[in-house]
Amino acid sequence: MSKIVIIEDEKSIRDELCLLLTNAGYEVVVTEDFNDTASWVLAQSPDLILLDVGLPLPDGYDKKQSHSNTPQQQAAGYLNVISSFVF
Repeated sequence: MSKIVIIEDEKSIRDELCLLLTNAGYEVVVTEDFNDTASWVLAQSPDLILLDVGLPLPDGYDKKQSHSNTPQQQAAGYLNVISSFVF
């Protein structure tokens, strides 16, 4: 089973993504603490990271930079989440 990490500060979006992905058979983990997401993501060993680029500072772009420091983190795919749209 693929593991997906959700880093999203909007609870309704986070909950909806979690529900949809869980129902689709994915293992989903979420965080509500956005202070040290790089360490948290590393501990999760995800296959995919859904990252809200509109997070409060440091924003999602900064967080993606800090998440890409190890080969394990670089191996995970990223989808950037903006509002309720994924691109």
